[in-house]
Amino acid sequence: MRRIEYPKDIQALKTEYLAIFNDCLRRMQNDWENLRDELRSKDNNTIESHRLYPDHISEMLVADYDLLVDIFIDYQKMVEVYGDGMNDLNRALERLFNYSTDDGTPPKFQPAISCFFMQHQKELKLDVCHYCELSYINSYGFSSVYTDVGEFLISATRHQIERYVRRESGEKLAKGKYDKIMKLRQMTGVNVSNIKDRFDNLDARWRDTPKKSERVAGNLRNHFDLDHFLPKGKCPLVALSLMNFVPSCPICNEKLKGEDILWGENEANRRNVLIKVSPNSSGYDMNSVAKLRLDDHGHGWLRAQEHPQDYTLEFNSSDPDYQSEIIDEFHLDERYAYHKCEALRWHDLMNDYPPPRIKEMATALNGYKTEEQLRNDIFQNDYFEKYVRCFDKLRRDILGIG
Repeated sequence: MRRIEYPKDIQALKTEYLAIFNDCLRRMQNDWENLRDELRSKDNNTIESHRLYPDHISEMLVADYDLLVDIFIDYQKMVEVYGDGMNDLNRALERLFNYSTDDGTPPKFQPAISCFFMQHQKELKLDVCHYCELSYINSYGFSSVYTDVGEFLISATRHQIERYVRRESGEKLAKGKYDKIMKLRQMTGVNVSNIKDRFDNLDARWRDTPKKSERVAGNLRNHFDLDHFLPKGKCPLVALSLMNFVPSCPICNEKLKGEDILWGENEANRRNVLIKVSPNSSGYDMNSVAKLRLDDHGHGWLRAQEHPQDYTLEFNSSDPDYQSEIIDEFHLDERYAYHKCEALRWHDLMNDYPPPRIKEMATALNGYKTEEQLRNDIFQNDYFEKYVRCFDKLRRDILGIG
C-alpha cells in the first residue's frame, strides 16, 4: 500500500546499482547479444523489438518500470505463440539473469542486490512492507548500533568485536586474531582517527577485498524480502532489474503473491493495471482510491473500544483493479480486521479530541502550544511522518487525514 520513494536523482542510484555487475558485465554482454538477437527475431515488430531488447544489457538492469512492463507483456505473448519452442531460450535467459540459483553463470546476484537495498534503506524509506503496511521491514547489524568503525574498534567490548568482526562466511575468526584487535587499541598513539588503518594492516595474512574495516561496516542482515513485482519465473528478463523489486514481508511475498501476475482479468487492459497497482510505479495511488472504513452499524457507541463486536473494518475501493489485485490478492480485509483494535483506538481518540476541544485547550494554554501543535501531539502526525510506522494508512483513513 506504500509507493516506493525513489530519490529525485534516480540516475545516481541506477549507476551505483550497475556497479554490482561490474566484474561480470562484459561476459554478460557477450551472452546477451546472442539471446537479444533471438528475442528480436521472434518479435514481428522490428522497431519495437529494438526498444524492448536493447543493444546493451545494462539498459535492461536499470530500465524504468514502464518499460519493464512492456518487456514482460511482450515476452508473455512470445510464450503463448511459440510454446515449448521458448524453452531453450528461457533457460538461457534464466542462467544469464541469475538472481538466486547457485549453479548459474554468471553467479547469483541476490546477496549483492539485497546488500544494495540495505545500504539504501533510509534513502528509500524501507521501514514497512510496501504491500500490506502490517509488518516492519529493516536491516540490522553494525550500522544499526554504530556509525563509525573507528569509534567501534576503540570502545566495543570483546563480545561486540566478536559479533561484528567475522569471516566473509559469517564464521568467527581464530581467538588469537581477536586478542590482537583488543591489544591494538592499547598501543601508543592509537586513536579513533587512525585505528581503522592499523586494523586493516593488523595481519598481512588476513587480507581481504574490501578492507577489513569496510567489511565490518557492511556487516548487515535484512528482515525483508525483495519481491519481483513482475514475476521472474514468468519472464527471466526482469529478474535483475532494479525497478522491479518491491521490499516486502515474507507473508506478502512468499505465502500470498508468489508467482502471481497482478494484471487483472481484461487482457486488453493488462498494461494499465500492471502500471497502476505496482508500488514501483509513479502512478501508484492506492492511498487515494482505497480507504479503510470503520462501520458501527448504527450503534454509535461513545467508547468503540469497549464494543469491538459491533464494528467492522474493511477497505472501500473506488477502483476495481486495486480491489482485486491488491486488497484481495494480499487478503488485506481479513488481515486488517484482525487488528481492528487499532482502528477503534484512533476512532475513540478522534472523538475525545474534536476540533472545538483542541481549540479550548490551545486557549487555556495561552500560546504555549498552538492548535496545530496539539493535533500533532495527540494524533502523532509528525511522529508517523518522521518514522514510517505500520498502520499509518489505517490511522490516516480513520482520522480523515489526506
